[in-house]
Amino acid sequence: MGVANAAVERRLPDTLYVTLKERRAVAIWQNGNEFTLIDTNGRTVRASRMPPGAESLLLLGGPGAPEHVGDLLLLLANEPAMAKQLRAAVWVGQRRWNLFLNNDVEIWLPEEDAVAALQKLVKLDGDYKLLTREFGIVDLRLPDKLYLRKRSQAGDSPPSGPA
Repeated sequence: MGVANAAVERRLPDTLYVTLKERRAVAIWQNGNEFTLIDTNGRTVRASRMPPGAESLLLLGGPGAPEHVGDLLLLLANEPAMAKQLRAAVWVGQRRWNLFLNNDVEIWLPEEDAVAALQKLVKLDGDYKLLTREFGIVDLRLPDKLYLRKRSQAGDSPPSGPA
């Protein structure tokens, strides 16, 4: 997988102890058709094959996503219930995240103060169950507005609005 740190200890008269701590993958970054394991610092975790349990790792997308995975993990640490629902996250325009939940709801986070936006959404979801209703997109990019788009039905044209 890769070594996070190593320690060598000499115990006289003739013994050496070597302790290795492996880096642990927290996400899989999809870059085109290539999949790469990523640790909490956004570094590539070398692996000859996908480790057991890799299918449960968060899927990342977008150029530059690995460099910002630490910020995403901090954001999700503030809202663990939301983190449990998260299937994938895409780094958009080198400045913000779009979150994709297991129930196919997209959450478009703002460039600044994503923590406050996500906290606002969790509160609204607690009050109005937004994430289990007919909405497919929750747009939080503007601090004083919330845009909701209904899920597309088969045969419908894609929704229009702020992108």
